[in-house]
Amino acid sequence: MTELADPASDLGTDALIAHIRSLTANLTPPDHACGSWRALYSGTEKLLDDLAAHMALENDVLFPRFEEG
Repeated sequence: MTELADPASDLGTDALIAHIRSLTANLTPPDHACGSWRALYSGTEKLLDDLAAHMALENDVLFPRFEEG
């Protein structure tokens, strides 16, 4: 549990998310992008948003409960 709650592990995830966003112009498809490309970027945006929400839930709600107990 200690390893999961380690803020340093979030830094690695944050760096990967930032790298994905930098490679994709912040998940903005080019004007000439086809529907599949746009769907990929849209789905990736949703995945990253869900991941951020999950990480916040772990860090702000779940892990503090285990630290208190």
